[in-house]
Amino acid sequence: MAAELVGGALLSAFLQAAFDRLASPDTLNFFRKRRLNETLLNKLNVMLLSINTVVDDAEQKQISNPNVKAWLDNVKDAVFDAEDVLDDIDYEATKRKVEAESQTTATTTSKVRTFFCASVSSFEKEIETRMKKVLENLEYLATQKDVLKLEEGRGGAVIMRTGRFCHRLEVDGENTLSKMTRHVSYSRDSYETSQRFKVIYQANRLRTFLPLSMQDSRLTSDRQYARWMSSNMIGDLLSKFKCLRVLSLSDYRFIDELPESIANLKHLRFLDLSGTYVKTLPDKICELFLLQTLKLWKCSYLERLPMDLHRLINLRHLDFRGTQVREMPKKLEKLKNLQVLSPFIVGKCKETSIKQLKELNLRGTVSILGLQNVVNPGDALGANLTSKIHIEELHLEWSMDRDKPQNDKDVLEKLEPNKNLKKLQISNYGGIEFPYWFADSSLSNIVSLELSNCNYCLSLPSLGLLPWLEFLRFEGMEEWEEWKCGNASGANFPRLRELSVVRCPKLKEHLPAQLPSLRKLVIDNCEQLQASALIPSTLKVLHIGGQLPEVFSVEKIENTLANTCLIELNICDCAHLELPLRYFHNFLLKIKIERSCDSLKSFPLDLFPKLQYLRLSECVNLEMVSVSEDHHHSLTSLLIWNCPKFVSFPEGGFLAPKLEYFHIINLESLKSLPERMHILFPSLRFLKIINCPQVEPFPEGGLPSNLRTIIMWQCPKLTASLKEWGLHRYASLQVFSIGDADVDSLPNEGLLPPNLTSLDFRACSNLTLLEHKGLCHLSALESLSLRDCPKLQDLPKEGLPSSLSTLQIAGCPLLKKRFQKKKGKDWEKKLAQSAVLKETCKFGAATTPKSKAEQTTL
Repeated sequence: MAAELVGGALLSAFLQAAFDRLASPDTLNFFRKRRLNETLLNKLNVMLLSINTVVDDAEQKQISNPNVKAWLDNVKDAVFDAEDVLDDIDYEATKRKVEAESQTTATTTSKVRTFFCASVSSFEKEIETRMKKVLENLEYLATQKDVLKLEEGRGGAVIMRTGRFCHRLEVDGENTLSKMTRHVSYSRDSYETSQRFKVIYQANRLRTFLPLSMQDSRLTSDRQYARWMSSNMIGDLLSKFKCLRVLSLSDYRFIDELPESIANLKHLRFLDLSGTYVKTLPDKICELFLLQTLKLWKCSYLERLPMDLHRLINLRHLDFRGTQVREMPKKLEKLKNLQVLSPFIVGKCKETSIKQLKELNLRGTVSILGLQNVVNPGDALGANLTSKIHIEELHLEWSMDRDKPQNDKDVLEKLEPNKNLKKLQISNYGGIEFPYWFADSSLSNIVSLELSNCNYCLSLPSLGLLPWLEFLRFEGMEEWEEWKCGNASGANFPRLRELSVVRCPKLKEHLPAQLPSLRKLVIDNCEQLQASALIPSTLKVLHIGGQLPEVFSVEKIENTLANTCLIELNICDCAHLELPLRYFHNFLLKIKIERSCDSLKSFPLDLFPKLQYLRLSECVNLEMVSVSEDHHHSLTSLLIWNCPKFVSFPEGGFLAPKLEYFHIINLESLKSLPERMHILFPSLRFLKIINCPQVEPFPEGGLPSNLRTIIMWQCPKLTASLKEWGLHRYASLQVFSIGDADVDSLPNEGLLPPNLTSLDFRACSNLTLLEHKGLCHLSALESLSLRDCPKLQDLPKEGLPSSLSTLQIAGCPLLKKRFQKKKGKDWEKKLAQSAVLKETCKFGAATTPKSKAEQTTL
């Protein structure tokens, strides 16, 4: 029952919000100016007050009395309707305000006034009609108080059941929605089609459409074309649910445009398109006058924002980080309610200058990019950052592509932040030193400081006396030679937990001698840096990279491992470094060795008894993973990539009962997989084998029964024995991807298990036929992907599995010719009859990666 109930006088608070709306000057003015029946407002207010007096008693009695529960639901439903009417009034009032401000001539104003006189009358009549209907409903509900014996003002503990109005849509199981349902959330599936959401169409007054995280993100992150939604579904959302306040389409990657019909959602407050592939936003989006939040984070193809964005006068949150937008819309200063803006891109003209920030009461995280366009440092002062007390995180960035800077220090000096700032990041700054406020109390509350690509900086203040500093990172400081962080200054970094010094080739000073709280240390490509005498015993994570002969030796690393409780060790681009292999390292949980430790021929797993994650990449002389004792290993992930001499795993296998992820990629000398995998790796769920041309067929006993994903490309000896794998026995297998198989037909009858949901064939150069008998029993198959199979000329004549919801075809010219949407001669015959495939069938160019580097990233 706890899952269905929430504490607190929820409906009472809801009614109070309605009272406030009814009494607001905007609502009263709207009725008075349009000569509408103001009595309706008064009556509505009286009815709500009358009902509110018994709400506390009703919320207690509903638990044992279903009639009271039904009454409460009807009351809330009626209040929702009233709020919809008030929102329409708000929208119309805001629209007229925006239109009035945009007029420039009396003639234009006259035309607009005439238009409204003609069109608003119908709107006013509609408002009165709807208000009367709501009032009648509430009057009837008020008469039921005495019948239900509800008492006034009892107070006490109040509980309200939220089930009739909120629904979480399940993939499997019963989904019961009604006209009362206002809020829908759901767990994402890889491929969303309109079929799944048919059940919500009866909830035509829906306010919230909110996707949640995928049920198993670790598994589904590797599934092809994850998070896909049909264009039909998007069209339905915009046309059928006009009461929406919250709409999220985040991370549906194949959404590449937003229809003009977005303007239908007049009540919309929150719109999240983050992670989609939209390139532009329709101008009509600027008619969403009640919109408060617009999230466009990681819309990597988005090139511009609408130029009339200033019309969204209620906008409070705008986030378009990670896009290709390089210019701000003009008149941004008109967005008086804007509180979160990231980033702000400084333009070259007056309308997009940094002075636009002066009137904005920004808070939270603020990124200011394009500071090279600030010609007059006085304009930077006009941004008034010192007075913006609610900014907690600030990122200041100049362009990397420019001549030697002229006024960077003067500009940065004028951008002094407020003392409340917690995080500061400065990128591509061109001054030789930092301004005065960098060393005084202006940064007294800083917890994180990052300086990157400040190529002309020669020296820095110590920063060691900053009392709250926890994170400190320097990167790409090519001329930096001196860091005054010695004991003489009293600097001791009392709270510093993480220190990174990356690509600072001229820095000669020692690291700070006193780092009593340090947990993570990163030193990468700092050839002249001197190590401090003592690495603190508090250290948990160590990353070293590049040429560091004077900083770390095998003895230094061995001492670090012996005298700390280090749990993570990353070594990158240290070819001459030796990995200490003389003692047991009992605390290490994670090791990554990349392009390093050329002397390493065998990795002794026994020396790392608690190791959970091991990645060995581009170790040029590594030949094997060895074990000397038959005991349990704690590995959950084992990844070995691009090791040309790697030939074997331990004879007889090795026991890793927790291993879930096993990736071997570009091991050209490897001849066999670990033995007894089905026994020794009982938890294995994800197996990826790419470009291992010598690997023989699977060892006796087969694969672990819990496998859910198999990806196998460029392994000719393995794929030649497909029929012998016995994959049909693996009931847990959901995703199967095979590439470079030298066969003319796939899949063989009985090859694959019936529970498979995703099937992918790629770079099968001789594949000419898809076997219907091998596909027809795949009753759970949702996705079929065919890539770079140039001889494949037809789909099964008997059809594809009825469960199929997504068909992706790329680099298959013969199929494209026959099945391309509306153009191919077999489109109508084989695909158009399926409403789902009609939505989802997509064609693309060849996609198979050619280089080892590309293969590694897959």
